Amino acid sequence: MERLEADRWRIPEDFQQRSIAYDAARAPKATVRLLSAFDLEAQIGSDGASWLDRRLVAGISREGDRVEAGFGGEVGDALARRQKALLDRGDASLTPEGMVRYRKNLLATLEGREVERVGQAMAEKRGKLWRPLDRFETIQGTMKGPVDLASGRFAVLESGHEFSLVPWRPEIGRQHQKEMAISMDEHGGISWELGRGRGLGL
Repeated sequence: MERLEADRWRIPEDFQQRSIAYDAARAPKATVRLLSAFDLEAQIGSDGASWLDRRLVAGISREGDRVEAGFGGEVGDALARRQKALLDRGDASLTPEGMVRYRKNLLATLEGREVERVGQAMAEKRGKLWRPLDRFETIQGTMKGPVDLASGRFAVLESGHEFSLVPWRPEIGRQHQKEMAISMDEHGGISWELGRGRGLGL
């Protein structure tokens, strides 16, 4: 705006657009985080450790913990259907009091099943041997990019005639086609060694 006199101002034609742009620049930056690459329907029937499973294991399935309208209602329905699927598969059971009890280490068990299935399928398609990464083991290879599973994103590490699927970390996103060594500790923690002796414990 331009002040002409004490009580007179000139307002430009694009004042509204300028105001919106100004407010947007001052507003806190929104952060968008992808919770799952799979939609709710795919997660319900998945053999992996989905976002729904993490909600259920955390106890976020009660009526008071979700919104019953819109997408919140869809999530509530999906949680109930996923819970039934886990019960039907024997990955959960009902107590005498009617409470749902999940298999011990449910998330790790589901993730292992999915990684095994996908790894075997990729091995057949690529004509390479799939090699699972075990605890206390170090493998070397070239990072060939990510693959999205219900259990999350995994990195494909190829070496000669074999490959492995290892948990993805944003820190290696720029390491495509680069050589690296990956180790898993006793707790399942992953360490990436990049270049010559530079390591990232994740």
